[in-house]
Amino acid sequence: MGVYIRYIQSREPKGPARRCRIYSDRRGGVFLPYIKFNNAVQRKRYWLGEDGIELINDWRRRGLSVNAIAEDKIGIAYSTLMKWRQQSPELDKALTITEDLVDGQVEGALLRRALGYDYFEETWTLDRDTGREVLTKKVKKHVPADVKAIAMWLFNRRGDAWRSMQPQLPADDGDIIDVKNVLVQIEEAADGDKADA
Repeated sequence: MGVYIRYIQSREPKGPARRCRIYSDRRGGVFLPYIKFNNAVQRKRYWLGEDGIELINDWRRRGLSVNAIAEDKIGIAYSTLMKWRQQSPELDKALTITEDLVDGQVEGALLRRALGYDYFEETWTLDRDTGREVLTKKVKKHVPADVKAIAMWLFNRRGDAWRSMQPQLPADDGDIIDVKNVLVQIEEAADGDKADA
């Protein structure tokens, strides 16, 4: 038994919209145990629609294999999913996404933010004569490097050199006693200066 998340409506061209519950599974994904399709056409229409593609996209980002999505999540044969993939570019794109690809995209965005980047800001106005939008101004702008992104990159990539807490150097007891004696002498000298004043 899963945890109740929300209701969704499946889009059917005829008749009232069918309501179903979405449950979370133990691995952080979702499964749809109560979607009942009258025929294969309705099933295909749902999974090739916007909601179905979004769920498949999420499952791939979480690392599920295409076979596990077909058999465990959708409830169809792997070969059927491959036929659907050939018919739908959106499904093909969703199934192509992997954990590594998404991690690489995020890593690239973090690096870009850490180094700073340039972009062009465009201003468009409506031309009264033609009724079309016309580019009136194009300005190059710079986003400076972000210190937090730099810190995150260095802590994760070069943690040995950039850790917040550096390991303490071993010291023998004689050095600690010497430091304590120096501190006591400084405190006594400060107290003596206060008494003289």
